[in-house]
Amino acid sequence: NPLWTTNEQKALNDVNRFIIAPEVNYSINSNLNFTARYSIDFYQDNRVDYWPAGSAGDGNNGLWDEDRISESIKQFNVFFTGNNDINDNIKLNYIVGYQTFENEYRRLSAQETSFTNPDQVYLNPGNTTGENSVPYSFNSLRRKSGAYAVLGFEIYEDLLVEITGRGETVSTLPNAGVIFYPSVSAGYKLTDLLASESINFFKLRASYGEVGIEADPYATSTVFVPGGIGSGWGDGLDGALYGNPFTLSSQRGNPDLKEERKSEWEVGFDGRFFNDKISLSATYYQNKIVDGILSLPTVPSTGFGSSLQNAATITNKGIEIDFSADIIRSQDFYAAINASFTQNRNLVEDLAGSAYFILNGFTSTSSGIAEGHPFGVMRSGAYERDGNGNYVLNDNGFPNAASERKVGAGDPNPDYRAGLGTSISYKNFSLTTLFETSQGNDVWNGTKGVLHFFGIHKNTEGETVNNTGDVIVNSAGTPIPDGATFRGYIEDFGGGPVAVDSEWWTTNGGGFGDVGEIFIEDGSWVKLREITLSYDFDSSILDKLKMSNLSLSVSGRNLFTWTDIEGFDPENNLTGASRGRGLEYFSNPGTRSVLATLKFGF
Repeated sequence: NPLWTTNEQKALNDVNRFIIAPEVNYSINSNLNFTARYSIDFYQDNRVDYWPAGSAGDGNNGLWDEDRISESIKQFNVFFTGNNDINDNIKLNYIVGYQTFENEYRRLSAQETSFTNPDQVYLNPGNTTGENSVPYSFNSLRRKSGAYAVLGFEIYEDLLVEITGRGETVSTLPNAGVIFYPSVSAGYKLTDLLASESINFFKLRASYGEVGIEADPYATSTVFVPGGIGSGWGDGLDGALYGNPFTLSSQRGNPDLKEERKSEWEVGFDGRFFNDKISLSATYYQNKIVDGILSLPTVPSTGFGSSLQNAATITNKGIEIDFSADIIRSQDFYAAINASFTQNRNLVEDLAGSAYFILNGFTSTSSGIAEGHPFGVMRSGAYERDGNGNYVLNDNGFPNAASERKVGAGDPNPDYRAGLGTSISYKNFSLTTLFETSQGNDVWNGTKGVLHFFGIHKNTEGETVNNTGDVIVNSAGTPIPDGATFRGYIEDFGGGPVAVDSEWWTTNGGGFGDVGEIFIEDGSWVKLREITLSYDFDSSILDKLKMSNLSLSVSGRNLFTWTDIEGFDPENNLTGASRGRGLEYFSNPGTRSVLATLKFGF
């Protein structure tokens, strides 16, 4: 109940943050400089949730929980920058440095349910029995350090070459030794060779580089955790209530873990044409991720439920195009457009023999990875089909659910994304707009399935007269005579007309049935991402106010969305900015904002 949540429940949050970043610069000579930087970013985040008795779910008899989170990030970076002319035609600039990083995280949590005194607003522990009080804590410390160098060469003014290298050690991979990441890039300016008045600038470029992601803290070790034997039969029995014993974690550590490594090469060009009125850039890239770290299931006889492995190999191929053009440029009027286009093709090439690995979602419908499919592919319950793709029907003329969930029931990755912006100004007024689109991305509409189950979706509200001239049945086999009225509609799945009604929506035609593919939809969208109208006040007003500048602007963001999806913003994702994508289940609505800005100076 929204009013209960607003007026009775409490969600308190108090954050304190401290940031300091001193820096020292010293010029050794005209060609060599020294820089040292140190930074600390520390915060404390205290959160309290209170649900009075009468709340839904776990808060039926009252719920209180508190989280105390603190995190400290420390960095130290010292480096030399310099430049030298090797000869008249070759110039060198360089950076050589050393960097350290430390992250310390601590979280202390407690939760209590079933209040002893449900009438007292008690925002502390102690309002329940020990059995219903659950503490939790997590601490982690990560460190890494490394040396790096960047060498940049300018050769005959037209050829630019940059070579970089970084060697580092990380505390989360103690057996990995020094990990090295190289990169190289080159750009060649063809403007002078082309010698065309219509080409103001043209450069070809190519690059190759490698980056990596280390494992989470303590992933290489098998640890002990609080807990032990528990039982839900009879009186409550939990080992944590009797001396808080420790037990071996269900996840086996892997001392042989390596970093997850990504290598990428790309080629492209940048150009400006017709007195810089038109700009065009294009890039083609390919990258490959090897030794992706996943927690894969193990054989139960090992005593563990999962084990961390360097398991995944994933490739990406794509193009990126940027375009801009001045359409009109005069003393009082200016108009320009800019556009972008991106397309990426992703493929999971290897998963160490695992058929499917869930990233996020539910057992019925999820987003995960599987060999031969794109990253984030959806797995969901599907209808059984014959070799020709037709439904396999039961005796009542309705589709049967397939015995296994279908990997590839949907793909949350778009076929392409694009943007189109405009910039128009007339005298003191200026107007900018930005449209964006994503096409070909699938979305699982979980809310729609649940609304069908409860009979409150628009599809379920109508009444239909059986006008087939014969008796039809619903999915339970209940006959509906010719001329009779029922709540639902008539459909033919391939075996003749049948009555789709509550019997179907509460089984394999609704959100809690065994089939979810019917609620996977095309989530393509077009948005007016941003529009801004500005006015710069002229000098006559500025002189009177004794100001150097004065401007007023009004901006709107996400004001309009065009999509075939109903009920939610298809750009949203149930699990937020996570690896699992394309999931919707009673998600919060997208935001639309309007901002007014006044800028002035003296």
